[in-house]
Amino acid sequence: PYGAKDVKQTRQRLKVSQAVFARLLGISVVLAQAWEQGLRKPSKMACRLLDEINAAPERWRQRLVAV
Repeated sequence: PYGAKDVKQTRQRLKVSQAVFARLLGISVVLAQAWEQGLRKPSKMACRLLDEINAAPERWRQRLVAV
């Protein structure tokens, strides 16, 4: 499970804004903000994607450049 701090650290590993992070995950900026504020928790599917990002942040950062 990902708490607010974990979600924010994941985004910071990618060195992106909340807007870019939200777009990468296919969620709204409002939801990304709610995750980072601890108002909502990521779904199991979102946690799986966050796991993938944390396992290889550089690969995901490269995907952002390609877009």
